[in-house]
Amino acid sequence: MGTVIAEELASHGHVVVTVDHPGESGAVEFSDGSVREYALPGTPEAPQVFRTMIDTRIADVRFVLHQLTVLAAGQNPDAEDIG
Repeated sequence: MGTVIAEELASHGHVVVTVDHPGESGAVEFSDGSVREYALPGTPEAPQVFRTMIDTRIADVRFVLHQLTVLAAGQNPDAEDIG
């Protein structure tokens, strides 16, 4: 939904991060290039569905913020651990 704003900010040199929440979008493309289509089980107005959507959004954003912290520290969260 915010693609135009994200592109505009990026065109001015800003780093832009967006989050697609699987299960809320019609389809989500993952970093490996795979695409998964979704359909909500019920209406978003149903209390249980709404709570699940909010909990998922919170978990998604926490994960992304953690990965940004990892990147800011100079590490690569996508690199395999070659221990």
